[in-house]
Amino acid sequence: MRRWASTGLVLFLLASFASAAQTADERRIALVIGNGGYQHTTVLPNAPNDGRAMAEALRGLGFEVLEGIDVDRRGTEDLIRQFAQRLRGADVGLFFYAGHGLQVDGSNYIVPIDGALEDETDVAFEAVRLDVVLTQLERQPRTNLVFLDACRDNPLAGGPGTTRSAAVSRGLARMDGSIGTLIAYATEPDTVALDGDGPHSPFTAALLQHIGTPGLEVRQMLTRVRQQVIADTNSQQVPWDHSSLTGQFFFRPAAEKPAVVAEHAADAPADTGAAELIVWDTVQGIADPTQQASALNLYLETFPNGRFVRLAEIQIAALTAPAAEPAPDNSAVTTETAIVEPVTAAAKVPSPIATIPDTPRQSLPPGPAELEQSLGLGLNDRRTAQSALTLLGYDTGGIDGVFGSKTRGALRDYQQANG
Repeated sequence: MRRWASTGLVLFLLASFASAAQTADERRIALVIGNGGYQHTTVLPNAPNDGRAMAEALRGLGFEVLEGIDVDRRGTEDLIRQFAQRLRGADVGLFFYAGHGLQVDGSNYIVPIDGALEDETDVAFEAVRLDVVLTQLERQPRTNLVFLDACRDNPLAGGPGTTRSAAVSRGLARMDGSIGTLIAYATEPDTVALDGDGPHSPFTAALLQHIGTPGLEVRQMLTRVRQQVIADTNSQQVPWDHSSLTGQFFFRPAAEKPAVVAEHAADAPADTGAAELIVWDTVQGIADPTQQASALNLYLETFPNGRFVRLAEIQIAALTAPAAEPAPDNSAVTTETAIVEPVTAAAKVPSPIATIPDTPRQSLPPGPAELEQSLGLGLNDRRTAQSALTLLGYDTGGIDGVFGSKTRGALRDYQQANG
């Protein structure tokens, strides 16, 4: 039982560390603008709400956010300049805009709150081309995300009664980003978006609902957004996107617990060296050859440039080499080995407490102490579990091998966060 529990712990540590490291190692920069207090055209009450809510959501998802609410042309240009500077070396760049927008001769523009548009010739001087933002995003290879909840009315029409839902113009023109870029529109190109009756537009409301869903890839998220907007608008509005992404992007990976990670980040090791050593020591303590080979493969995936890579490869080759003697009779297989299926890198990893064999509920020990005792965890096993939880940002009260109220609470929080 103890050997089996140790294997579950190391697999839990490897998979959880790899997932949490995705956002910890990424540098995410976002520019969010919400313009609604227009001086020379229709006021848009929802747009500032959209901008504030999106900025707050992105900060909770690990983004460094530049936020502009009701900004004029000079303020808009300053924000784009700061955005361009902070994008240097970033892994993810994101631009969100809510407010008036229009197309002229196939080019798209966002409208600052002081934009005075009386004629088409005013647009180049009073509005800001979206291409300027896109150019800054695409200066270097990275994941680039653009979300445009732009007013699809024509601000040139102005006047009472003109809102984001009035079909005055035919919306924004289609834009195609370079490799690594995704552009999402509140509705199809050359059509009009609705402003909505609530505090947010239909598009932003759907984004806010789904953007923080754990384990949801961005294109899957946009599919859910599209479904929700279609339902909420009675099919009057259909969000549209163009993607040239070359890999997956998750706003929140499945194993991440952002609030706890942020709160206890200081408790985690300063670099991955300590994590690698903990993982390696635990891998070496696995006695079952099949389980150790699986754990070594996960080690290689998690630390491809680690200090023990060559040794891991040698061990895997030895563990997986054809046996010189006939395989032992099945009757000799222990209960511990038979319980666990071979684990691959893509398998769902059990949490420390979830590694209890499938026995009838009434036979399980009633209390936490008895439950932990039934796992056969030794002092080193308990320390490994505490180290794994600490790496993920859960406060165990220390790495001393003692499962007190804080460690048990951390285990409970981890399991609740990961289902």
